[in-house]
Amino acid sequence: EFEITLEEANGCARLDTLVVFEPEAFAIDAGENQFVELGTEIRLDGIVAPYTTQVLSWTPNEWLDCDDCLLPELIPLESTWFTLRATDPESGCFLEDRVLVQVKRDVDIYIPNISPIRA
Repeated sequence: EFEITLEEANGCARLDTLVVFEPEAFAIDAGENQFVELGTEIRLDGIVAPYTTQVLSWTPNEWLDCDDCLLPELIPLESTWFTLRATDPESGCFLEDRVLVQVKRDVDIYIPNISPIRA
């Protein structure tokens, strides 16, 4: 709250009070790092608070089913850091957070013992 004095061109002055409200804090979380096996579908769990009119983007976006939503699904082919960015369109202010998706490329394959049949 501020007291201000307004003065007109003719010299008349008026005292007034100006109240400035602080905007609500803006926070972002791209979710927990994930460890998955090759070929497994996962979901990234982004959170933006308060979520109102922010413009969202995930990068890189090559495996994502949507790159402008909070909860994209994907089947990653290699370990990748994904960045979630939320931009306030009015102020241009933005926040970013990253999440690591690690892909286990070693796949366990079971081959049963096969004995040849002899006649």
